[in-house]
Parts: sequence; structure tokens; C-alpha cells
Amino acid sequence: MNKVAKLTIATSISIGTIFGIIDIPSQNGNDVEAATTPYYQFKGYTGYDGSFILDSTFINALEYKNITMNGFRVVQPQSNDGGAFTHRTSYDQTYYFGDKHESEYAASVKFPVKKKHITQSQIINAYGNDYTIEETSNGKNYRFIVGGNIIIFTMDDNYVTEVNIGEDLE
Repeated sequence: MNKVAKLTIATSISIGTIFGIIDIPSQNGNDVEAATTPYYQFKGYTGYDGSFILDSTFINALEYKNITMNGFRVVQPQSNDGGAFTHRTSYDQTYYFGDKHESEYAASVKFPVKKKHITQSQIINAYGNDYTIEETSNGKNYRFIVGGNIIIFTMDDNYVTEVNIGEDLE
């Protein structure tokens, strides 16, 4: 056999043996990935449906203060040092801003949901049994604390009529 052919075969066998012995790490399911902060973005009118408030993604984002509605990030609680909050309307939602943070984020947002669409029991199933009830002229307000954030559901005849993320600043 030719010396070049023998050298090529010997080299191939040697390289094959080396790579067969060396354990090259592979991608398996045990890799750690960076944690992602839950977020939720909503665009449009809430009065046509509003069932997104029952979505676990929405609830997780509320816990992490990472909800954006129609371009406004809602972050609470906020202090306005006794000053008045200004409000702005987008679609059918009303956003409340403190003087210091108006360009950054809303302190609160209030919005309607479709009538006779979301029940009291659905809200309690989604948000838990730790809530307070306040009687108002519009119905009963069910106030929940989610990760230090307030969400208030106004109920009329055991149905949600309005939602307020943050304190009611009206």
C-alpha cells in the first residue's frame, strides 16, 4: 500500500479514537435560563370583553408591576405628596398620573368590562379569598392585594362592571 494512503488511514483512525474518548458537552434540558419578569400588554377597548383580567399572565404581571395598557405602564403605589392627580383617557380607560411621574407611568387606571360577563366567583377563583369589600354608590368594591399592588373590582348583582388597578383616584 502506498505510504500516503497508510498515513491518511492511520490519522483518520487516531482522530476518530480521540473524539470517541473525549466527552464533548451537548445541549440537554438541564441548562439554566435567565429569569424573565412577567409582563402584560393590552391595546384597545376593555368594555367589549375584559376577560383578560382572569388570565394568569395578567395576574403575574400585576404582581411584578409590569402591566402596560394602550402605551401607559401602570405602576403603583405612588405618592403625589398631597398634590392632585391628573387624568388622561385612552380608548375607554382613564389613567391617573402624579405630577412627578406623568411622563413615566400611570399611578392608576380605571376601565369598564362587558356587562354580565365576569362573575364574582370567577374573580375569587382567579385572585383568591383574601379581599375586602366596600359598599359604594356604584355597587360593592372587592379590593385585592396582588404582590403589593391593589386591584379593585366593582360588582353589581355579582358581576364585574368596572376594574381599577391602583387606588381609586377619582
